[in-house]
Amino acid sequence: MQSSEEEGPALVDPPNSAGRVRLAMRYDVDMEILEVTVDRADHVESCKYTSFDFRNILGVDKDGLSDPYVKLSVIDSLGRTVGESKKTKAMKNDLNPFFEQSFEFSVKSEVMETCKLCVDVKNHVGPLQRTTQIRNLGSVLVSLRELKGGNGFSEW
Repeated sequence: MQSSEEEGPALVDPPNSAGRVRLAMRYDVDMEILEVTVDRADHVESCKYTSFDFRNILGVDKDGLSDPYVKLSVIDSLGRTVGESKKTKAMKNDLNPFFEQSFEFSVKSEVMETCKLCVDVKNHVGPLQRTTQIRNLGSVLVSLRELKGGNGFSEW
């Protein structure tokens, strides 16, 4: 995902060449609600990406597949989670999942400038699966600074 200040929030931790993600975010100033929709991704192999229609996710289970899900958290300047984290449903045995889910976060306007959205892609590990399997597939931090005034964006 590439971005400039004019196009949308800059990534705090830019992704490597493992893939790209289409992410839509909007902040409602009056309601103090951040709405996040992870639209889709492509050429995602492993490490450093975001969520929804992931393509080519690295198979990490014993059967060569993954059970991916996405966890979203808003974090403040001290790294603390603001409100509750949200997560998608795990998509069983799917290297190309399409989640189609949106999430809302309550974030006070006075802290929006210093907050970041943490997007973690994980492999669901069931209670009967080995604990040595890879659980964290990748993550990225996105600055929320440009959304403070009620702006929104949708881009790769």
